[in-house]
Amino acid sequence: MGIASSEVNGFQPDLEVINDAIDSSIKIIVVNSPCNPTGVVYDESTIRSIAEDTKDHEALLLSDKIYGCLIYEGRHYSPGSEFDNVITVNGFSKS
Repeated sequence: MGIASSEVNGFQPDLEVINDAIDSSIKIIVVNSPCNPTGVVYDESTIRSIAEDTKDHEALLLSDKIYGCLIYEGRHYSPGSEFDNVITVNGFSKS
């Protein structure tokens, strides 16, 4: 299942939609920030909220940081630095 985002809200995910979609059948949620192709970087509070929701539902958060070194404005936040239910993936080809 995917959760759509929209240019209307700056491509930030709708936290209510995500929270409503999480139930006991969900084992892992994948978050890509920064995102390709939009380039959006999710707000730290957004990522933190998603991590908290997944932890509350005993699910994992897969934090895809393939473009993590390519942030030109703002600061990079990795939920793996704060939550123990996070798997962080990265690569060497982008950075």
